[in-house]
Amino acid sequence: MFVLAHISDPHLAPLPRPHWSELMGKRATGFLNWHRKRRLIHRAEVLARVTADLQASTPDHITVTGDLVNISAAGEYAPARAWLESLGTSADVSLVPGNHDVYVRGASAHLRSHWGEFMRDDDIRNVGFPFLRRRGPLALIGLSSAVATAPFMATGRLGGEQIARLAQALDRCAREELFRVVLIHHPPVSSARRHFKRLVDGREFCAVLAQHGAELVLHGHDHVHSLVHLEGPQRPIPVVGAPSASQAPRPGHDPAGYNLCRIKGQAGAWSCEVRPRSCPRWRRHDRVQANIALATMSRTSGYFPLVLGLPAGARQFLTSAGNTLPNGLARRKSRAVHSGLSGSAAMPAWMRASSASESKRAFRLALIMNSVYCLACPVADYWHQRPYIQAVQNRCAASRSL
Repeated sequence: MFVLAHISDPHLAPLPRPHWSELMGKRATGFLNWHRKRRLIHRAEVLARVTADLQASTPDHITVTGDLVNISAAGEYAPARAWLESLGTSADVSLVPGNHDVYVRGASAHLRSHWGEFMRDDDIRNVGFPFLRRRGPLALIGLSSAVATAPFMATGRLGGEQIARLAQALDRCAREELFRVVLIHHPPVSSARRHFKRLVDGREFCAVLAQHGAELVLHGHDHVHSLVHLEGPQRPIPVVGAPSASQAPRPGHDPAGYNLCRIKGQAGAWSCEVRPRSCPRWRRHDRVQANIALATMSRTSGYFPLVLGLPAGARQFLTSAGNTLPNGLARRKSRAVHSGLSGSAAMPAWMRASSASESKRAFRLALIMNSVYCLACPVADYWHQRPYIQAVQNRCAASRSL
């Protein structure tokens, strides 16, 4: 049995401080988006936990399907290489790039100089994509759908030449009776709502798979565990997606994780079992212990944005007041203040608590806001999930009528 690990979209944090000249064009919007929202979603501590679990699984080979960096700043590629080396040697880790790895034109030069060994064909004379790596009974065929696009777009493209070479590689590996695994960042098929994040020539890619066949396709990009089947020449081809390896748990989204593929058998009688591995999902009691900074994601996660009403100065005031409480009250500090706000930047002198009574008032305010926030979360969750609940109720009613 051969165990293949599939991890994707680590979006390594923190984002290094880019040079001012790099913040031109699309990088500027990506930089603002990172500090507005994405830095709260993609967490280094979450990625460390997923990476440790993957290493403990001791797979025979590891595949990474792109989006190691965020805005393709020059300072992002060296830390990403260090992370790749923490997974294993270039012989044990195979990589294909994602759209964030080639965020702007010219970024592909950094990609080749830092990560080239992880994208190298077994035949060093073959340069570019697709690359072909034979590992045990597997043939790993790596594609690049990473192309620079306009702001607010994340489409991918393979191109006619790469698709033609893919067909040749599939035929060659079929004659060698290998288990063919196609690696690509963008999913072959996307929903209409992800039109600006789709694989542009996905139809041509699917046509090649339908004609020449493959045993497995692995991708990332959508940040979800997924399984669909494409038409093959003899049997359907499973297409497996992985979530972001650094995504913090939040309602309505798949938590960080990866896939373990256990492959055994021989040509004509292959068996492949895919086991998703994930961090624990977002639990209700975690809301009390969660960092209050996560409340800034409420516009996208369905939470009631109560904490957003607090100005930054008030949050700093509550922080300082919580950290200067008398010993008798320190044991009763709000969990939100203790875990989410302690250690933030110093507040202005005019806002500091000058007495124990002011500290007590600040503590009570923090406790009230935290209690109201925690009470509002279930209501907001129900409101956010209401269409799905109604759909389930309708299905139950229809089944009873039958």
